Amino acid sequence: MAETEFHVVPRAAHWEVVQEGQVREVFNSKELAIAAARDLAGEESSARVVVHGADAQVIEDGDRSSAAEAPAGGATAARAEREQP
Repeated sequence: MAETEFHVVPRAAHWEVVQEGQVREVFNSKELAIAAARDLAGEESSARVVVHGADAQVIEDGDRSSAAEAPAGGATAARAEREQP
């Protein structure tokens, strides 16, 4: 079975969580997007989170259990603060 990848990608004024080329969620901050991506990865049997920098280069590539810059409250708090695409 193929590993599911959740990419955290910067855009002009926000951060997106992308799976298989489709935007799953949009956030105001990188930290909130990472928390949500890790939460989504945790729902999969085999998944990882890939974080991209402003130049689209990969700056962090890890599985759902790697150390996060997650805000207090985790993905629940992140989803409460997300933007609408």
